[in-house]
Amino acid sequence: MNFNPDLAVTRKEALELMIEHWPLLADTELIPVSQALGRVTARDVYSRNTMPVCRTSRMDGIAVRSTDFADGIPDTSNWVKGREYVQADTGDDFPDDYDTVIAVENISFDKEGKLRFAETFSFTPGSGIRPEGSVVKEGDLLLKSHVRLTPVHLAVLLLGGIYQLEVVKKPKVIYIPTGNELVAAGVKPERGQNIEANGLMISSLLQQWGAEAVCYPIIKDNPAQLE
Repeated sequence: MNFNPDLAVTRKEALELMIEHWPLLADTELIPVSQALGRVTARDVYSRNTMPVCRTSRMDGIAVRSTDFADGIPDTSNWVKGREYVQADTGDDFPDDYDTVIAVENISFDKEGKLRFAETFSFTPGSGIRPEGSVVKEGDLLLKSHVRLTPVHLAVLLLGGIYQLEVVKKPKVIYIPTGNELVAAGVKPERGQNIEANGLMISSLLQQWGAEAVCYPIIKDNPAQLE
């Protein structure tokens, strides 16, 4: 076949012509989030959860009442765990009476188990708290449609209470290698022969792009076989 440059089109024009004559129908399916890596969202996804469900600790340490620090750093020699302070670990809930978390690096306990603050410690009311809904709130948009899902996206979906979602079905693409000169991989080529390697390359690219790829066996340059 002779190449006529006057009939050549740009890549953009070729894509437009293909889409015009071959409209793609995007079927969808519902799959578990655990199987959704690399898939494409079919529609916008909204959170069903509020996280955290209540205020939690940002760090390991103790939770205290800011009112006890109204006149400066208090004398803690008579403080009792469960009364003046409670343990607060990262992400944990604790009683509502306590409104500030002090990092474990700023506290210590003497030989008698009495609480002590570090010399460099300064108190900030309300610090160390992660507010309710600071990660995500019910109704928040988690992902827009037509987003290819990454590992981070999957974690976001779980936090939002999404365990199944609608994704675009993988397009199925068939590749047919043709040519009298081609031999299959594993066959030692003789003069005038060439190993069919494009099938593996193209199938791998299609899988990488999210398609289901099928590579046919080699078809010789025979009109009946090609048909």
